[in-house]
Amino acid sequence: MPLHFTCPFCQEETLVDDQYAGLTGPCASCGKPITVPYFAASQSPNMATTAMSGGQATATTPLSSSNASAAPSSSPARRSHVGTIALLIVAGFLAAGAVGGLLLAVGFPIITKARAAANRQQSSHNLRQIAAALNAYAADHNTYPPAFIADANGKPMHSWRVLLLPYLGKQNLYDRYDFTQPWDGQLNLALQPEMPEVYACPGDLEAVTLCETSYMVVRGKSTAFPGRQSVKPADLSDGFSNTVLVVEVTGTGISWMEPADLALDSMQLEINSTSGADISSVFVTGAHVVTADESTHFLPNDTQPEEIRALLTIDAGDYVDWSIMAQ
Repeated sequence: MPLHFTCPFCQEETLVDDQYAGLTGPCASCGKPITVPYFAASQSPNMATTAMSGGQATATTPLSSSNASAAPSSSPARRSHVGTIALLIVAGFLAAGAVGGLLLAVGFPIITKARAAANRQQSSHNLRQIAAALNAYAADHNTYPPAFIADANGKPMHSWRVLLLPYLGKQNLYDRYDFTQPWDGQLNLALQPEMPEVYACPGDLEAVTLCETSYMVVRGKSTAFPGRQSVKPADLSDGFSNTVLVVEVTGTGISWMEPADLALDSMQLEINSTSGADISSVFVTGAHVVTADESTHFLPNDTQPEEIRALLTIDAGDYVDWSIMAQ
């Protein structure tokens, strides 16, 4: 039930439902962080109160044997009492607005934080699924897929994300893809809306709505995806737990079918850099990667360039202490 609460900063008095006790959020009036206290026992039923029910204000007064049977009166005292109730009703509406404002101010950040946590968990799950599919592909072909399939002139035509479709439960979609056309040929573009959900981070709204990928490999010498060539699992001499296969990238503008990924030589090797050519995410403090052992890691923004490079190479003889680096 709504009870009185006074902001310790601006002294604005509002009503807060007791179910929000213990929660923290910005004050609806001054914006400073407040914690809703645990309230004492509710008011006595003999006290006059104003309550909101279904958007309609109602007033109650103390009950006694004398006023329970009293007939309506037009006396000054009666008119004064009615006036008091009217003022209470108006105050009730105003208080209800204040309650809504405070509950929104307290509740919205909490809801937003919960949604971000769910999106982060789902993105991590997506990467694990992709890594498992890559390993399943490698088990069948004895190599990981190439970053792209090229035409006779070396032009990238098809992405590893398309090659992986049968290992993501999308055999039917794979069968309808035409490898005789480029990825953006008329027949293939018609398949774009059927992007597997696993290729988009749920928090990356552009990726979800425009069927763009949130996940890329890193192409380059000594990476797991040097380009049109394929790498065997046995080539990962740094160890599966020390070799990143797929990384998170936000706002790519890249169709999930397009043979485009990050290039090691163009990266600043920073997490969430403004270059648009690095590992990044919709999550402010870092971004996800998945290693060849199908473990996901959340790399914080302060991850050092040499640590990122060590993770992206497969045979440089460098190792990473995950307990120190990753969150």
